[in-house]
Amino acid sequence: MDADSVSNLEGFSWSEENIFARAFFSSPAFLAIIEPDSGRHVAANEAYCKLLDTSLKEILGRTLSELGIVPLDPRVAGPEEMFRMAGTRVFEVHLKTGAGEHKYVSFSTDVIETRGKRYAVSSGLDVTERKRMEEALRQGADRFKAIFDNVSVGIAQVGPDGRILTANPHLHELLGYAPG
Repeated sequence: MDADSVSNLEGFSWSEENIFARAFFSSPAFLAIIEPDSGRHVAANEAYCKLLDTSLKEILGRTLSELGIVPLDPRVAGPEEMFRMAGTRVFEVHLKTGAGEHKYVSFSTDVIETRGKRYAVSSGLDVTERKRMEEALRQGADRFKAIFDNVSVGIAQVGPDGRILTANPHLHELLGYAPG
């Protein structure tokens, strides 16, 4: 996808010498340009198409609602609300794609004006995998804590200096010390 693959983006000059067009279309971060009043997409890069699992042709001229994108976040009233949050810096939201896939995105949106027209420019990253890893780590830590607290033998975590850093309830009981 390049600047030549998008035509008639009212108010935008995607000429070959336009460094911003090159950065927009080659960025690994997702980028979209939306009419803030209607919520209709006027441009999107390949990373944005990948995030939404749809083609540029399907995205252009349509709103997130029309694409079946549903934010699953109580802070966001509806899909188009995400693009009306101009000036928002690094906002994470959980959403469901038109294909029903759950995604987490970290994005920011700002409004620019060019040639007398206003546009919301949204950029961000798909952080779904990071969120999944964080959840797996949290679950692993919860399992470890449950085992540590409920095992029938005394266990202690000891620092390099021999000082006890953490002890489970059974060790406290065996040694006659109150936890704390």
